[in-house]
Amino acid sequence: MSRIAFLVACAVSLGSAAQAEAQSATSLDVSLNVGAVVPEATIHTLPLNFGAGASADATGETALLVTATVGLPFSITLDGGVHSPFNGHRTMVFEALGLYIPYVLTQDPEHFVYWGDGAAFGDPVIGTGTGGEQVFTVYAFAYSSGYESPGTYTDVVTATINF
Repeated sequence: MSRIAFLVACAVSLGSAAQAEAQSATSLDVSLNVGAVVPEATIHTLPLNFGAGASADATGETALLVTATVGLPFSITLDGGVHSPFNGHRTMVFEALGLYIPYVLTQDPEHFVYWGDGAAFGDPVIGTGTGGEQVFTVYAFAYSSGYESPGTYTDVVTATINF
């Protein structure tokens, strides 16, 4: 029995000796420099041209190119153009004769979802920034009266990105 007590005493002594090793400690400095992320968004337009010799009742399309900070919510609005509307539609005008052709800008190729500023001409398009360039297609439809005079009919619409 005394032999068992001696083995237990040796095992306890050896375990205590292993735990009594020397230690050295130092500090680990941790830092993170957080800069303010300034949300940014830009929009670029491409021309919309119904084509040479196109009659009214013509369709066309163009693109708006948007680059916005990752995760930044935004809306894209299109104003009513520089000419007075006709029956709630934007108008292209043949300046030399003061003639006009009404047209719509839409979010879909079927021309059901009008694109405007939320107060007039339709709703804005809503998006979220990806950090890269995003393409938003603008579809157009020009209405024919059947009596249009030959000439160049124009308008200028302002596209705005709100964020």
